[in-house]
Amino acid sequence: KGYIYGEDGLKIKAETGKEVINIDDDIYNKSAFCDGEIKEDCTASPVIPAGSQVIISKSGKVMKNGKVKIEGTRYIVENYIAVEDPEQD
Repeated sequence: KGYIYGEDGLKIKAETGKEVINIDDDIYNKSAFCDGEIKEDCTASPVIPAGSQVIISKSGKVMKNGKVKIEGTRYIVENYIAVEDPEQD
């Protein structure tokens, strides 16, 4: 739990420290799937919607909540979704 895997099945990781990545496709919880496809009767909403940004660590862990500064920009993270802090220093 708390990791994102690419289409190749490999865990997405930051090269160094923490990194901001853009999510191109909706990310669902594993329980919304059956045999690799979203269940037909699934009413699950994406955990992370397409177009969002998330913060990942070098181990691949996705930050769920908090604040972090990356390359001089501060982000606020709530339920995995990262947005730039409007009150930058």
